[in-house]
Amino acid sequence: MKVTSIKKLKKKYLIDFDNEEKLFLYEDVLIDAGLHVGDEISYIELNDFRKLDNIYTTRNSAFRYLARREHSKKELKTKLIAKKYSEDIVEEVLTDLTARGYINESKFIENFVRDKILLKKDGIRKIKAQLVQKGVFTDNFDEVIESIDLEEVYCNNIEELASKKARTVSGEPIIKKQKIFSYLLNKGYETDLIKQTISKIQLEEK
Repeated sequence: MKVTSIKKLKKKYLIDFDNEEKLFLYEDVLIDAGLHVGDEISYIELNDFRKLDNIYTTRNSAFRYLARREHSKKELKTKLIAKKYSEDIVEEVLTDLTARGYINESKFIENFVRDKILLKKDGIRKIKAQLVQKGVFTDNFDEVIESIDLEEVYCNNIEELASKKARTVSGEPIIKKQKIFSYLLNKGYETDLIKQTISKIQLEEK
């Protein structure tokens, strides 16, 4: 089939062929394709150009998400598929972005953990569970935690939460300890750290 005309539309270019086939391409894809009026291409090439345009669209959408904040591969895949992009092309784009360093699971975990500790004052257990729910592999979770170096902040958080909770719960000291323990456990803190923290609090019956 032969290219008979190339017209600029609002967002894409329309390429017409002598057999009434039509091809819509973004300018960058058209330039890479090197198509000109009079060129002849096969149906295989036509479908390849369509695929390249879909890859271009999917990649740009992924970049827009990544420009807002770090995303895990699973998060991006879910969002892109929700926008009706082809799953095969989404996988191809995400694999390429991962290989080029645009998607970095370790960096995502680091930023996620920082936000949860600094802003939400969540415990490690809860944070790790949330990452698993997001489909993030946590094999290097402990290594990332050590690199963040927020141990002092983490300990201050649990002490602050325990002290605040102690001022709001009622009952005998043993009952108050149980309530504080349950509260901190739900926040995701480790059992040993919770016991250690509670042992420092002076509890009076009220």
